[in-house]
Amino acid sequence: KVLGEGEGLLGKWVPVEGWGIPPADLLKVPGFRQPKDADIAQAKKLLAEAGYPNGFDLTILSRTNAITRNSSVFMSGQLNTIGIKAKVEVLEDAIFWDRGRKATFDSMVFTPTMVIPDVWAMGRYFVPGAAVNYTGNDDDKKLGDLWTQQVRATDPATRHALVLEAEKYLLEEALPAVPIAWPYLFLAAWPDVRGFSP
Repeated sequence: KVLGEGEGLLGKWVPVEGWGIPPADLLKVPGFRQPKDADIAQAKKLLAEAGYPNGFDLTILSRTNAITRNSSVFMSGQLNTIGIKAKVEVLEDAIFWDRGRKATFDSMVFTPTMVIPDVWAMGRYFVPGAAVNYTGNDDDKKLGDLWTQQVRATDPATRHALVLEAEKYLLEEALPAVPIAWPYLFLAAWPDVRGFSP
């Protein structure tokens, strides 16, 4: 509602319609469920058990575009709720991506520039060794194997089941990053434009 200005999808790893965890089931997962009181209390408890009863400071890297800056500020506010004091550092793209590739950051927020309506393309953000995977999970053999199996599966039902298993694993166990939201992109075209498909 905030980041997509009312237009978009709840953040999950596989936002392609008909794939992954159904939205109604996603709202039962910790972090997504409402109200937030139980999740916030659990997060504070986990921080205290990890040796951070008063939270800690961190920097969130952001790109210069509005949606990434807004997402970074949004996440800063969310983290502050549990005692993590996050400041946002906005960087030009060349510096931002360089720091991402070199893993010289506390945390970063970036907004994908494309979504292809086939789930294989989404793997570029989280599969070990993928092009835009800055999550530091390159040793996650289970995730790599699941994704390779779904890419190679020829039976649609088998592939759906593997994608669902991979997304559940990403959200409930591995959590290499946190998908926030998938805003819609609106394109305008003259009525006489034919044969164009975004």
